[in-house]
Amino acid sequence: MIRIRVLTDQYLDWKRAFIVIMLWEFSSGISLGMIGGGFIFAIFILNREGLHMKA
Repeated sequence: MIRIRVLTDQYLDWKRAFIVIMLWEFSSGISLGMIGGGFIFAIFILNREGLHMKA
């Protein structure tokens, strides 16, 4: 949770960071490693939380 808060510059509060981590871990547990595992879902979840990836 600390890592997510640091990476988002404190944009997510503790509750939202916890939810993101739980969804990330769940999705990485059920997805195949060949399609990127939980990483693809993590980007999707963070995007849904209002964070947009910059190039």
